[in-house]
Amino acid sequence: MKVLIWLGCLFLATILNTLLGYVIGFKAGVFVFYLIVAYIAKKLCEKWDEHKESQVKSQKENRKTLV
Repeated sequence: MKVLIWLGCLFLATILNTLLGYVIGFKAGVFVFYLIVAYIAKKLCEKWDEHKESQVKSQKENRKTLV
């Protein structure tokens, strides 16, 4: 899932950079977009990790209650 998050964010940054290049008349700076995308992708991956940890934790708690 993390790979899909990174690929999706890179795809979005490429599209935004291209669209802004057409609207403004020059590329707005690939480096800036990819820095922003790296930050967003990192935060999304952290959220995904938290989600997976909470699922594992709830499954362990459910197993304890069943035993």
